Amino acid sequence: MTHKNLFISFICFCFSLTLFSQPSNKVDSLYKLLEKYPPKTEYTLSDTSKVRVLNALSDKLWHQSEFDKAIIYANEARVICERLLPTAPADQKTKLINLYSSALGNIGVANDFQGKYPEALRFFFECLKLNESIENKDGIATALNNIGIIYYEQRDFEKALKYYNDALKIQEAIGDKQAISFSLNNIGLVYSDMNKIDKALEYYSKSLKLKEAANDKRGIVSALLNISGVYAQNEEYEKTLEYQFKALEVNREVNNKSDDAKLLNNIGKVYLLQKNYAKAIEYCEKAILISREIGVLEEILETEKNLSDIYAESGNPAKAFEHYKAFITARDSLFNVENTKDIVRSEMNFDFEKKQAIAKAEQEKKDAINAEELKQQRMQRNYFIIGFILMIALALFIFKGYTEKKKANTIIAEQKAIVEEKNKDITDSINYAKRIQTAILPSIDSIQLHLPQSFVFYQPKDIVSGDFYWFTEKENRLIFAVADCTGHGVPGAFMSMIGNDMLTQIIIEKGFLEPGQILTRLHEGVKNALKQDIGAGETKDGMDIALISIHKNSNIVEYAGALRPLWLIKPSVQEVTEYKADKHSIGGSASAEERTFTNHVIPFSEGDSIYLSTDGYADQFGGEKGKKYMTKNMKNLLLKIQNKNMNEQKTLVRQSFMEWKKDRSQVDDILVVGIRL
Repeated sequence: MTHKNLFISFICFCFSLTLFSQPSNKVDSLYKLLEKYPPKTEYTLSDTSKVRVLNALSDKLWHQSEFDKAIIYANEARVICERLLPTAPADQKTKLINLYSSALGNIGVANDFQGKYPEALRFFFECLKLNESIENKDGIATALNNIGIIYYEQRDFEKALKYYNDALKIQEAIGDKQAISFSLNNIGLVYSDMNKIDKALEYYSKSLKLKEAANDKRGIVSALLNISGVYAQNEEYEKTLEYQFKALEVNREVNNKSDDAKLLNNIGKVYLLQKNYAKAIEYCEKAILISREIGVLEEILETEKNLSDIYAESGNPAKAFEHYKAFITARDSLFNVENTKDIVRSEMNFDFEKKQAIAKAEQEKKDAINAEELKQQRMQRNYFIIGFILMIALALFIFKGYTEKKKANTIIAEQKAIVEEKNKDITDSINYAKRIQTAILPSIDSIQLHLPQSFVFYQPKDIVSGDFYWFTEKENRLIFAVADCTGHGVPGAFMSMIGNDMLTQIIIEKGFLEPGQILTRLHEGVKNALKQDIGAGETKDGMDIALISIHKNSNIVEYAGALRPLWLIKPSVQEVTEYKADKHSIGGSASAEERTFTNHVIPFSEGDSIYLSTDGYADQFGGEKGKKYMTKNMKNLLLKIQNKNMNEQKTLVRQSFMEWKKDRSQVDDILVVGIRL
């Protein structure tokens, strides 16, 4: 993906969240107001005033990117409403349902901003049902719009447009201009992502006019950013920057730090596209300072990756590698955030217990000193005898200390030997795991029996690998998969074993042969195996994969991909044709209906070549300036060696990698597959 495409897609993701809520009061005054309501276990209708304060505070907090706090206060409001509704008089139920819906909406918005889409969708659908039960048209439109946003974020444009247009019809019927402008903006975003530029600008312009008339600062920011995205698609970067800076100026009036970070990062990307590296670095550094201050891991991840690309292009490989490592660290932290919370809680408990033990020991020491002083006072008349006794005791103490030190040294030596033995056992176990993993991978001989002109270049970073390949022949089809699991080493190897087993079940046992269906089933299998749909305990692990099905009786290849493309080279054309993968990976809490994959049907001629790979080859740092190898150079290499047979191609691919890497560390697992059809 080019820098241009990354920039455009990032703008649309960051500013698609034109979510509805009630206006907020100042946080400080709301906190003070909340202090007037003491905690209770039983509630009465008079507590609805507390619910209003809790909803207003939650709304203000998510606007300031304090999402966890927003959920806490909205949940408290929700609990009060749930307890009051069953016994509330009929004339009070409508008011209570409105308050209940506001609380659920705030929880949904906060979850959405944190990327917890299934949770957000669940709360928005609950809001929709509540508002339909009391025929609240404004609330129904709000819920429809927010549901549309979730589908948009999942790239389901058809459903997103349906819910946005349903919301817009209701808003136009009741004459809610502010809400109309929100829906117009969201519809424009969908058309922009569908590359319908004229339609996108039409809806953005309508939205901007309404937001300016209403002096809606946050809405103006959203519209300006989306218009800038259209200019970016047309490579009109000066106009892009003009609208970006306008948006930044307006956003600072509302003090939204989360959007500040996103805007600064986007401006940095535009300067990168203009090759103005100094400006690009300046704005990205500002972005990452804000992201770290408010603790938004996804924004840190995005900005670190952007800085790595900027330094790589500007000829500073050391800084590029430094920010690439920071990007990897942020990515791993995002995948393991729940585990990290558990570790922090354990460390806090350990520190507390340790402090208690130290305090107890100090008190015991003080008590012992006081007792010794009392004893000396009583035995003052026997001073010389006591001195003699103390001298003997000192000698005994020194002797005991010497004995204990000698014993401790012996224990340390024994423990060192145990540690060395354990390390050897661990290494032996990992080496054995490698033999198991290697045995599970299909043999090159079995692959070349069906595909004589093919090669597999497979080079793990560690002893075991998170990359794996899979091959079988079934019903006159040759099915080949190349996958890159989350992480590398032992964690990646565990994921590769799960992926290998799932593919065997889906294709060989259950008989699914269409690549798009296979990947959808694989996503569902990984999600179930890792229990990724049970809320707070879910993991973010998964895999990127490219999968092909070659029809033996006709010149057709079917392909589907999760973040990994297919490259086709025809000898007569001498260029690389890329079939793009879908922009979501295998794994995560999205359902099979929400995580579908495009099935490409590709005709081929004899002598055409196809290539599948993971990202490790292109991401390797090396060369004279320590830059990344990059996808562009990889494609050029494959074009250059097209006149060679596949065995020779494998040798040249390996040789090019080693010459590029030289004595630098390998940054990721490597897997490249080539097939001449």
